[in-house]
Amino acid sequence: MHELLKGRRDIATIVVAGVLTGVGAFDGGFVSPARAQSPSPSIALSDALRQARTHSPARQAALARVDAADLSRQWAGRWPNPVVEARWENLASGHRDLLPLDVFATVSQPVELGGKRAARIGVATAVTEAARATLDATARELDVEVANRFLAVVRERDRGRLLSDHAQGLAELVRILRRRVEEGVTAEADLRKLETEQVRVETDAALARLRAHRELVPLAALVGWAPTPSTDALERPSPGPVTTDDLEARLRAALERRADVRQAEARLHAAQQTLRFERARGVPDLNVTSGLKRTNRYDTGVLAVVMPIPLFERNRAAATLARGAVSAAELELEQVRRRAAGEARAAVTTAAELARRRTDAETQLVAPATVVRTAARSAFESGAGDLLRLVDAERVYADARMSVHELWLDAVQASVDAQIALAEEVLP
Repeated sequence: MHELLKGRRDIATIVVAGVLTGVGAFDGGFVSPARAQSPSPSIALSDALRQARTHSPARQAALARVDAADLSRQWAGRWPNPVVEARWENLASGHRDLLPLDVFATVSQPVELGGKRAARIGVATAVTEAARATLDATARELDVEVANRFLAVVRERDRGRLLSDHAQGLAELVRILRRRVEEGVTAEADLRKLETEQVRVETDAALARLRAHRELVPLAALVGWAPTPSTDALERPSPGPVTTDDLEARLRAALERRADVRQAEARLHAAQQTLRFERARGVPDLNVTSGLKRTNRYDTGVLAVVMPIPLFERNRAAATLARGAVSAAELELEQVRRRAAGEARAAVTTAAELARRRTDAETQLVAPATVVRTAARSAFESGAGDLLRLVDAERVYADARMSVHELWLDAVQASVDAQIALAEEVLP
């Protein structure tokens, strides 16, 4: 009996040195001491966001559309092209004395009425505004995707680290139990159960590493990393400051800055300018013609003013459709504003609640698990405890640390979502 207790105390010592050391290594920065001694070049979330903004083809394409819209607006107010006409009459006449050759040389200039030129400039300006709003929306969408993938890599990488360290402690425990089974002082069923637990934890760790790599590859392509860095290079970000103070004022300011609201406003402005242009097209244009005429061997001048009579067609069909587009754009803008306000309010309150829970997580999760672990260790060392009960206590402690890790990254994700919803700078 004394030898059995002595052997159990040896095993408990190994459990504390192996499993607990590995799990406790994730306190604070979630990096084990062995990894901390060999640092690798680190990549912060802010670095990934800046590089993605610089090298993203999607953002460069949106920027090219803005440049093209700016250039096209310069030419939108050009006058219509004049028409030059040279005309000869009586070419086939066989009686030159009676019907001499007549020659006409004229220039016709269309003159737009009804404000068509100003309306064209307004349409071009609206196109430019829409292109700029699309550029902002593309940048925001890029920030969201980069941040989400970055956090997904960090989440699965740190989960894999925690599980790997836990599996290492279980492997050492399995080795000791195997020796005890050979000596006949421990039941083989306990060994098989522990071996199954070890395989389960190792499998979960491998799957977490696989998920981290699966998120890292598209992240590297999105950001423009070549070659693809290691998952260990990504820094675990900290949650940004979140407060609900002056929330309504911040929401009103966000509605003026949000890219989706600006896009809806640009669509409304474009519809209004299109309606203005279609109404202007209902006013007929003048056509002024002047030039020279040679007829019957005399040179004279020509002047003509041509204007259609708006008796039947006044472009009312197109103007009616344009008016309907304006009404639809106004309603869509109101819908976007409502949705944006709701999303922003929910994002801020969620981030604030997660920040509060993250502050209390150590006390509410890790502290009770530590009490359970300490009690199991003490009981086992005194000979009254059970080895598998101690392993269960270690698992509870590891799960508590995992929950704190998940809550931390959830708080980071929520703070990023709140910054995006409020149209604030995402860079930490």
